[in-house]
Amino acid sequence: IQWGTLTNGFWHRVIDNDFSHQLTFSIEELVTGDFAAGAVLITFGALLGRTSPLQMIAIVGLELIFYSLSEAIGVLEHQAVDMGGSIYVHTFGAYFGLACSLVLGMTRRRNNGHVSTKFNGSDRTSDRFAMVGAIVLWIFWPSFNGALAVGASQHRVVINTVLALSASCVMAFAASAYLRPHHKLSMVDIQNATLAGQLSFVEKWMRDKRGEGGVGFVCVCVCVCVFFVCSSCSLFPSPFLPSSLSSFP
Repeated sequence: IQWGTLTNGFWHRVIDNDFSHQLTFSIEELVTGDFAAGAVLITFGALLGRTSPLQMIAIVGLELIFYSLSEAIGVLEHQAVDMGGSIYVHTFGAYFGLACSLVLGMTRRRNNGHVSTKFNGSDRTSDRFAMVGAIVLWIFWPSFNGALAVGASQHRVVINTVLALSASCVMAFAASAYLRPHHKLSMVDIQNATLAGQLSFVEKWMRDKRGEGGVGFVCVCVCVCVFFVCSSCSLFPSPFLPSSLSSFP
């Protein structure tokens, strides 16, 4: 959070070409640092169990520099509104993680190295902790999305987020029970999909609350179905993405 706050303030001053005053720390700066930390956590999802702690520290330092540059260009140059962080936080973090995996995989193959895959997966203990984290995020997300909004816009962001989360949660359980063998719920589906709907909400044009719930339903259906197909179908075995992108292991 501290490094993200500093890099974000630096790039904003570079874009504005204004270094006349020092960096200040307020609630807004701390929230933007929280957003930056969120992008790093999303990147970690593509790298946990595959990199050393030292590599993770280096990735954090580099990622926040480019994250802050991307956010400053989008906000100041293009005036792009991304109240929920779908573009600047989630999309950037996901693609940065894939890029890191690709680069590290190419390096390992060039050096004829081998990385153990025994930590690249989940077990009962990690699933429990992940579910606790998903519950915390579910509760925290309306305030996370609406932290930087003002006035009626903030109310609309919070309401839309709650509606999208509620629709996502209901549909995640229904889709998982319908698709999985013996109609048993899958913990991985619940963790992935209960938060999916709110990532696509657009505060500015989503005035109809029924539409926000519909977005939540559609996003969860896509999320669960794609994950189910990729993990179950012989055409897309589990290592399909790593082998296609030359990522490791």
